[in-house]
This record gives sequence, structure tokens and C-alpha cells, in this order.
Amino acid sequence: MPRVLIIQAQMKHYRIPLFIRLHEILQQDGIELRVAYSAPHGVHNIVRDDGELPPEFGRKVTGHWLAGKIIYQPLWSEIAHADLVITGHENKYLMNSWLFLLSALQLKTVALWGLGPCMEEDQSRFSHWLREKALTATDWYFGYTSGIVPYLTQHGVAADRITAVQNAVDTTDLRKNLESIRADDIAQEKSRLGIANGPVGIYCGILEPTKHVPFLVEASRLIRQKVPDFQLLIVGSGPDRKWVEDEVDAATRDMLAMLEPAIIGILGVTIGGIVISLYMPLFSMIAKLAG
Repeated sequence: MPRVLIIQAQMKHYRIPLFIRLHEILQQDGIELRVAYSAPHGVHNIVRDDGELPPEFGRKVTGHWLAGKIIYQPLWSEIAHADLVITGHENKYLMNSWLFLLSALQLKTVALWGLGPCMEEDQSRFSHWLREKALTATDWYFGYTSGIVPYLTQHGVAADRITAVQNAVDTTDLRKNLESIRADDIAQEKSRLGIANGPVGIYCGILEPTKHVPFLVEASRLIRQKVPDFQLLIVGSGPDRKWVEDEVDAATRDMLAMLEPAIIGILGVTIGGIVISLYMPLFSMIAKLAG
């Protein structure tokens, strides 16, 4: 039976439905799936957005971090038994250099999974160069969205070796959950959080420099000048959490409300339960490569 190995540094809770569905579909096609991942590290320990895959196909391994930036995962046996290995495009994966070599020697079919260009502003030119070189070092590229396809083709990836995964979720279940919430439930929660009546904007995500949270807060101030009763609700945690808390304390207590990390777990269960339905191109292409 052909085997596909997907390597992740950690398992995000919102990816669990995807991998469960992917396992089901590949199993129907006679393809075995293994997803290897490690415990969260660094900022992700703060965010607490990780989860566990069913042991039927999930393989949690010890991740050895070097200088907090590079991860080594002992996956030699899994790689040896896989017909297709899909790994992240980020430079942090130490095993990628060996996977690139195996691909070049035509000993293993290897694919990258990522968002193309490096979005982290603090990365060096060398890091950007490494990412660009990696683009043509494998057999396939699974891009997050169709928007990065032009970037990939401009950097040497053949168009017929790119699959746009469409990194999105089916919001049907989320809408059903929202529709089940009564008006008095909303009023009670607003009262608990100290939110007045009026329009409310919500940001849900990690609080780190790449998300430009200060820009979000400044934009909210401008909105409030036009809509005086507008308030912003921030759900999340991360390196910039202290900055947001200081903003709340210093100037915008009446505009910003912070949810405690415990609430994130509740929200994570809701989001993690959303059925991901827009990954069918990924499912079919993995089946094709592995078969």
C-alpha cells in the first residue's frame, strides 16, 4: 500500500479536521497516511493552539530545537517507508536538506507545503535566498492559496507541479453555532466583558509582529473617530500580548477588550470542529503522487 508522510513542526488544532478527512479519503483510495509532528515550542507554548492527532495515523515525535529556530525530528524510518514525503517550506526544518538530496537523486518523491515567499520581516537575506532555492529542490509544491502561484512560477516552479490547496475552512458549522446564540446571550457576554452597545470588531489570532497588531489598533482608533461607539475585541496571545495590555491600560480601556487565554481553548474547540471542505485538490493530488 502506498504511504504518504506529512511532516509538521507542531500540530495546530485547526488542521486536525483536515488531516482526519485526508486520512479517510486516502484510505478509501488504498493509500496510507502518516502525519508526524512534535510538541509546540517557544511562542506556540504561549499561544496554546496545538492539538493531538488520532494515533491511527498521527506520529508525535520529539523535536530537538537548535537555538530555538531549527528543528530536528528523528523521522528516518518514516521517511524510508514513505512513497511521498510532504514537508514544510520553512527553513526551520533541518531534515529538509536531506530530503532535497533524496529528491535530486530520484530516491524519494518530495513535496513542499507552504505559502511561498517569506512573510517574516526579521528574516535575513540568506534566509530568503534559502527559501527561494528550496522551491526548485523538490518534485511538487502545495501552495496555501492560488494567490502564490504567480510567485512560484516566477521562481522556477513548473505550473504543472503546483497544487493550490486553498487554505480555507467551510464556515457552515460556524454559522450554525452563531445562529444558535440568542440576543440575551450576547447582551450578557457584552456586560461581562464591559462592552457597550454598538459595532464590535473582532481579531482572533496570534499576537506577534507579523500580524501587525499596532496597525490594527491604530486603524480601530480611526474607525472610532467616524463611529464613536465602535469597539475592538482581541482574542489571542503571543509576544505582543503585553503591548496590547499596555494599550488597554494606557489609552483604550473603553475600546479594547482582552479575552483570557482560557477562552481561547473554548474557541479552539469550536474552530477545530469546523469541517474543512476546500482541500479536495490537495486530496486528489496527494493520491496521484503517492500512487
